[in-house]
Amino acid sequence: MENKTDVGSAVLIVATAFLWGTVAVIVKVMVRAVDAALIAFVRMALGGLALTFAMFATRTRIVPRENWRLVGIGAVGIAFNYLLFTIGLRYTSASAGAMVVQTEVVFLAVLSVVLLKEPFGSKKIVGMTVALVGVTLISWNGNDVSSLLRSDYLLGNAIIILAGLFWAFYAYCQKRLTQDGRVLSSLSPIFLFSAGILLPFALPSVPGLAHLSGLQVVGLLYLGLICTGFAYLLLAKGMKGVPASTAGLLTTLMPVSSVILAHAFLGEGLTPYMALGAALDLGGIALVIRG
Repeated sequence: MENKTDVGSAVLIVATAFLWGTVAVIVKVMVRAVDAALIAFVRMALGGLALTFAMFATRTRIVPRENWRLVGIGAVGIAFNYLLFTIGLRYTSASAGAMVVQTEVVFLAVLSVVLLKEPFGSKKIVGMTVALVGVTLISWNGNDVSSLLRSDYLLGNAIIILAGLFWAFYAYCQKRLTQDGRVLSSLSPIFLFSAGILLPFALPSVPGLAHLSGLQVVGLLYLGLICTGFAYLLLAKGMKGVPASTAGLLTTLMPVSSVILAHAFLGEGLTPYMALGAALDLGGIALVIRG
């Protein structure tokens, strides 16, 4: 496996993180009227259909039969990541959820070292630590942390940590599947299978699709086609030239973009904690890339 970071590939993953940063702003508005499981299912279904169309349009061959096991594991990973994260947020605060979900970066780092045999030197360790401290500062934002020890919060945080583990397995499978250069051939079945996994959870809310407003329909299309189909295509292409552990860390830029967008479009305040956290996150990522 490669142990160096290609700058162009890193840029693709950074672009993915910033696209994902818009999700919190869109979902924060939509979840008031649309069931969370339905949002997750539509995202997977639209993303899978878009990727399938792109696969046929470019005449990309389907993933080889020997790789279908990785496709299945990846589909389960991304489906339950979405579902468990949504469920976990019912029992914990949004800031705590944003904080503990970054454990997916640690899980992916462990998988990349143990299963992908990627080197993990001292600069990477220091960089990852600094970046995660930055993300924690952004999510904490100076709020009282004593409430995080309540039993209901602990349950929600535990569920979200499990969601992070599922995402790490998806990312590991995607890294393995992109080694032959055929990105679309693996992304398309992963997202279609994941939509099938989520369908039973979303089925009771499917009739509600007929009552969505035009703006809500646009929001779902944006989440499914841009933030899922297009974003994961960028991520998969980026992972071809970036170690899996580094790719996971680059996605921690998502909270940074969320903070910037929330400040710009929702009028949410930008505090010194957020600014310092963003600086630490960027500095940690720079250390990892250099390492």
